[in-house]
This record gives sequence, C-alpha cells and structure tokens, in this order.
Amino acid sequence: VLRSVAPARPREAWRLDLVSTAMASELKRQLQRLKEASGLPRRHLRVRPSLLYDAKDAADISTESVLEGAQAALESLSTTDPKLLDFREELFSASAAKLDRALLTEAENKELDAKLERFLLRLSPLLRKPLAVEVL
Repeated sequence: VLRSVAPARPREAWRLDLVSTAMASELKRQLQRLKEASGLPRRHLRVRPSLLYDAKDAADISTESVLEGAQAALESLSTTDPKLLDFREELFSASAAKLDRALLTEAENKELDAKLERFLLRLSPLLRKPLAVEVL
C-alpha cells in the first residue's frame, strides 16, 4: 500500500506563514479604521474655534499656515528653553501636522499622548508668554 505523504515544510516556511498572517490581519485592521474614518466629516476640525482664531477665521486658515506659525513660535521660545526643540520633529513637522489620530492604533495614540504630555509639561512655565499660545 502506497501512501501519499506531503513533504515536510521547513521551519522558515511556517514562520513566513505566521508573519504573512499577522501582516494581513494588521492590514485588515488598518483598512477598517480607514473605512470608518472616511465616513467622518473632515471639515469639522477647521470650523471649530481655536485659541488664536474665531470660528470664521479658523475655517479660512490652512493647516500649513498654522504649522508655520507654531514652528516660528517654538523657535522663539527655544531661546528661553532650548529643550523645546527636542519636540520639533515629532510634534511640529509637516508629517505630524497631517497625522490623523483616528487611523492610529491604541498603542500609537498612547505613545502620542505621552509625547504631548512631555511637551506640555516643558511648555507650562512659559504659558504666560503670547508665543506659548501660538505653539499650542
């Protein structure tokens, strides 16, 4: 009696299958978050009043303009506290301005919250300065 036996797969092949499955699952979760976020109104962020502008003015100001103002204020405040510049890339870059928290995982949001908390603690002694409000 002849039996058909499938050849044994090397251990690396099993690992690749596990990695592929994990990557597919993560991709599926990301696509689901994108799908859910795509149904949300995006303009609601631009019409909400801010610390610097009323609702009407805020709606007419681009994210890039707000970012440029915040970057300039950060640079000026760094003469008082140079450690503020440590946050320039992670919180005041063009990529940071385009970040959509709705698309981040819970862990990524917690990490961002921790960065923001560290920044706010560093900034808090300077909050009486008008430039500090521009940074916010």
